[in-house]
Amino acid sequence: MTLLLTILTCPIIKMINLTNEDWTLIDKQMMFYASDRCTQVYYQSPCLVKFTKTDIQTYQAICGSKR
Repeated sequence: MTLLLTILTCPIIKMINLTNEDWTLIDKQMMFYASDRCTQVYYQSPCLVKFTKTDIQTYQAICGSKR
């Protein structure tokens, strides 16, 4: 239910890949995990707005406000 509300109220996630590797299933799972953590940890900024793959299984996540 949280994911559905996030999709409906948050802007589209900007996904950036700084590696030469393609996105993997693990990368996608980590993006969804980061999105869930934004809603759990940052009440004022519950939306994952930017997700960057900086190396193999290394990421940066930026949480932001709703639309």
